[in-house]
Amino acid sequence: MKKIFTLLSIAALTSATFAQEFNEIKVLKAQGLNETTVIASDNNATAQDYSLIQYKDGTTFENSLISCSGAGQTVQNTWSRFFDLKAEFGIDSEFTVKSVTVGGRAMSTNNTIEVAFSQFAGAYTFANITAGMGSGYASHAFPTAFELAEIQLEDPQEAIKVGNKLAVAISSELESDGTYLTGGVMVGNNKKGETKPSYLGWPGSQCVSGGTSTAPTNLTSYGSAYVFHVTGSTASLGTVELGSNKLAVYPNPATTEVNVQLKDTKVANVEVADVTGRVIPVKFSKEGKVDTSKLSAGVYFLRVKDDKGVTRIQKFIKK
Repeated sequence: MKKIFTLLSIAALTSATFAQEFNEIKVLKAQGLNETTVIASDNNATAQDYSLIQYKDGTTFENSLISCSGAGQTVQNTWSRFFDLKAEFGIDSEFTVKSVTVGGRAMSTNNTIEVAFSQFAGAYTFANITAGMGSGYASHAFPTAFELAEIQLEDPQEAIKVGNKLAVAISSELESDGTYLTGGVMVGNNKKGETKPSYLGWPGSQCVSGGTSTAPTNLTSYGSAYVFHVTGSTASLGTVELGSNKLAVYPNPATTEVNVQLKDTKVANVEVADVTGRVIPVKFSKEGKVDTSKLSAGVYFLRVKDDKGVTRIQKFIKK
């Protein structure tokens, strides 16, 4: 089953029909599977890596899968995430993908997840995904018990250029009897929340919402957060945490200043960035006070680096 994504790319580029399309998105359950399964997280990122995480709970998996299916048929389903490297994670240099961590379990011998990548500067559309399709590829055969697998790339992905966003897709061939999921991979998800949406759909995928979609389907309305993330590195190595409980920022909204406090570490540096990723010079004291008096009203991101090299990012509002 090597490189289905290569075939999908060719199909998208030539406008050829890859296979029958399935337009109804619904939630499938697996018969006999426990409603909630909890496992230990297996994040192997080192201190020199960035972990791009948009979900809030990576250890809880539910018996549900948002997908397209046809009774007695095999349907290619693709879920994805879209990472704005600069705005979300403060990454302003080239980014190299190391691995993709995916939660899931096999429902049959058809147990493989495949991974593909795209990079571009514009909106999250099929046209942009196709134009920015990369050569990176990974795959993993899941066991019949839930696991959180760190999947190493079999073919390297080109470095994500400065200013580009990163799209990462995982794909499985699903089988159902019309009521229950019977084959493919139950991709790990839960309703614990996420900082950015999960999506369903990819160029050439058989699962197409409404049959006329020009972009992947945002799954926010379904309330499920899909558990997969990316680990990689940049020229300026470090670890980035988004929404960490080890960082306190107050008051928020702010007027003339915000206070920054770190748990168990010391503040080494503070940057303020606007929603475009542009860093705005500010003054901050050793006591953790950041001068926001000269900022215009709006939304900003505090990037707080501690004395161990970890950068934590917190959004705040300037009145």
